[in-house]
This record gives sequence, C-alpha cells and structure tokens, in this order.
Amino acid sequence: MTKYQKTLIAAAIAMLSAGAVHAGPVFMNGVNDVAFDVYENQYRPDASCTAVGGCMGSGTGPSGWQLVDRNIAGNVALGDSFAGVAEIYQILNEPSGIINHVTDFSGYFAQTITGLNFVSGTTYQIDFSNPGAGADPFGLMGANESLLLYTGTSLSLGGTAAASLVSATTGTYWGALGIGAVNPLNGYSYTLDNFALSGSSSFVDKYYSALDLVDVGPAYNAGNSGLVNDTSEAIVGGVTTGNVLLCAPGDIGSVACTDFAGNADIKNNPAFAAGSQPWEYVTNDPLYEITTVPEPGTIALLGMGLLGLARARRGAA
Repeated sequence: MTKYQKTLIAAAIAMLSAGAVHAGPVFMNGVNDVAFDVYENQYRPDASCTAVGGCMGSGTGPSGWQLVDRNIAGNVALGDSFAGVAEIYQILNEPSGIINHVTDFSGYFAQTITGLNFVSGTTYQIDFSNPGAGADPFGLMGANESLLLYTGTSLSLGGTAAASLVSATTGTYWGALGIGAVNPLNGYSYTLDNFALSGSSSFVDKYYSALDLVDVGPAYNAGNSGLVNDTSEAIVGGVTTGNVLLCAPGDIGSVACTDFAGNADIKNNPAFAAGSQPWEYVTNDPLYEITTVPEPGTIALLGMGLLGLARARRGAA
C-alpha cells in the first residue's frame, strides 16, 4: 500500500520588496520551484484501533493515537491522520536561474483521511482534509490549517518524533497553509494508493495537493501571490485555460486555483527500518514543482492575488 507523504509543492509568490527582512526562504517574481524533504508517520485514534485493529499498540504515538502497522497491506481507515516534519532545501527561480539553497525553513504538517474511493484494480484514491483540533495527533494546528512553516529552525531527525517536531517548530513562525480554507471549491489533497502493497514495501507513488495561504507570521517575506493550478493533475483540479499554471479569471471557482499547487513522489523511509529515524515515510521531491507568478502589475490587471494580499495585511495588523 502506498502511504501518504505531505510536501509543500509549489509557491505562487511575487516579492513586493527588493529584499527579505527575515532570514529564510527567498522568493522572487516569476516561477518559484520549491523542493522539499518530508518525513511522517501514519497515526490512528485509540478508539479506531480498538474497533478496526491494525495498530502497533498503546504508547507508539502521541496521547490518544497509535502508529498504524505498515506491514499490513491496505491498512488505511477513515479518520487516520498523517503527521510529520518537512524541510525546504532549495528554491529555484525559473526566469532568473537563481537558486536559493535553504537550510533554515522547516515545518509541521498534519492531514486526516476523509475519503477512500475505488479507482481500478487495487488502486484507491485517498482524500485528505485539514485535521482541525480533534484530528491533529500533536495538537498544533488551528482552524483551516494543515502545514505550519518556520524560519531559523534546525531540523533534527534523530531521537523521538516529538523531539524532531520541536526542532522543526522552534524558529520564527512564517505562516500556515490549508486546504479549501478560502473557497470550498478551492484546494485538494489526495494520493493514489495500491492497496495490494504494504507500507513496508519499497515503492514510489504520486501525491497531489493545492493549498491556500491561510495565515502569516512575523517571518513572512513573500508578499503577494497569484493563483495557480497543477496542470499534471486532472482528477480534482483539472488544468487551467490553455494548459498553463497561472489561473485565468475564468478558471477561478471552476478549477482548484490556489496559492500553492503541485505534486510529489512518495516512498518508504529505509532509515526508519534501520532505527535511525522516528519517521516511517519520506518524500524526496527533486523535480521542483513549478508555479508561475505574474509581475504585481499583471496581478492587478488579472484581478488575482488580492486575497493573498488581504490575508497578509490582516495578519500584520
């Protein structure tokens, strides 16, 4: 069975100033390809472990949660949550060719399974939502949030999952991303899983998501953003007019146009089996998912990016 891996996919971000005030990621006008390493576990509530089984036992997860037994094929249940840590290691600006190697931008994410839909053969589409307070194993997410990002962090993957989480979130708060927080039509998060495979198998599958910027913190430095759609994904969002990443006015509301969009490869984490990491699964995304960002003047002409600007101003107020 393919396990879900969460990654920040691609940033639709246009810098409004010449330089960033805070240390951390550097975004520029144009295409910003964001490359992430992501590590996570699959957790099941104690009550569900009692009802459906498939868990590793009390004490294997945070209070009220247990690790799901990844050796069982198709071991996925509604209400399971996936939680872990992430780290940006590079941002590539396409028009300029400038590469920003980032080592101090980390975060925490959590998403909950809300749908299991048969696709074909042994493949199912697993749909995710923002966890909310009750379905976040570590209890950090606010309303409409599924990814919290921090600058000035130093991610440590050794020790326990809780210790790794502390290392990823002790920097300066940058902002939060979420699914469908602005418009119920906007945003999605899903993966296509082969239920014939166990989570301990060596595999690679695809994960797709589109997320909105829902909150900004004191380290936020990315200014205004345009809206984009992942053109390689057609199940939920489809493609934009002319099969381009930037959403045209006619696309907004009819396809999933959000601040962030893209996809990532997912696989078993061999370091977990060796006992050197607390996270079972890993995403390596070296292909740098692409987002197109217009110049600020173009954003105004297209009527895009205004929601992102309003959110930034509201967060700074």
